[in-house]
Amino acid sequence: MGTKAKKLYTDREHLNQFIHALIHDIKALEMMLREGMVESGVQRIGAEQELCLLDASWRPAPWNLDVLDKLREPHFTTEHSRYNLEINLDPLEFRGDCLSRM
Repeated sequence: MGTKAKKLYTDREHLNQFIHALIHDIKALEMMLREGMVESGVQRIGAEQELCLLDASWRPAPWNLDVLDKLREPHFTTEHSRYNLEINLDPLEFRGDCLSRM
C-alpha cells in the first residue's frame, strides 16, 4: 500500500537482525508453552478483517490513528502502516452455532 515497495534485504546486517528477531519470538513461544499460557482442551475460532484507508482520490490515507480515536472501539486496532486498520471478532468456542454467531 502506498508508494514504497518492500525491500528484499540480502546483506549480513539485515539477515542478523531478522535472525535475532526470529530467535526472540521462538524464545517467547517456548516461555508461553512452559508457563501454560497456551490453552489446551478447548477449540476456539475467531476472525479478523484488514482494511485499507483511502482518500477521495483512492490514494492511501494515513488516518488510522484518527479513525481509532473517533471509533473508540476495542475490536479495531492498527495494522502495519498508518493506512491500515484491523477489526477483530471475539473468539468463540468452536461448537454448536458458533459459525452462525460469527
